[in-house]
Amino acid sequence: MKKFTLLALLACSLYAHPHVFVDAGLTVHTTQTGVESIGVSWTMDEMTSQLFLMDFDANGNGAFEPDEVAALTQESFNHLSDYGYFLRLFTDGREIPISVKAAGFMPTIENHRLVYRFELPQKIPLPLGAKMTIQVADEEGYMAMTLNQKDIRFKGALPPDFSVRRVDQEFYYAWVLDFTQNQGQKVAAR
Repeated sequence: MKKFTLLALLACSLYAHPHVFVDAGLTVHTTQTGVESIGVSWTMDEMTSQLFLMDFDANGNGAFEPDEVAALTQESFNHLSDYGYFLRLFTDGREIPISVKAAGFMPTIENHRLVYRFELPQKIPLPLGAKMTIQVADEEGYMAMTLNQKDIRFKGALPPDFSVRRVDQEFYYAWVLDFTQNQGQKVAAR
């Protein structure tokens, strides 16, 4: 029985996930009528970052030149649209499909870590008082993504109150940003 348990544990560890650890950041661009776009940043762990540098920094200068960015975009970014860029969007509990491709993809190396930055130009109508939820997760469990309150920004007239919470799923966990549209709200004169 001990041999079977040991073999089972070894077999499970071979398929253990995640392999990549990502600190995510979001910048939500809001107007009086809703969300105009969502800026996304992913900061990869140091090991993954070094692997990407070995694969894509052809000249070894610790930065990505235009031809290296093109290769990285083609081989490691464009296909992420198939996964919704690891985002799920909801308004008042109803899922909004991601219907646009990311724009402005820019990979950089900062403090020895690979950083992806891109914009999701998805326009989402959001009436005053409507609740918006943005989930950040790799539902296949290959990447462990975290979202910290300090990495959330809003661009618009009135930044909303918001919360960040972790949601445990069956075999992965997600980070969720919740906020309520307040851009049409009147500000009291002082």
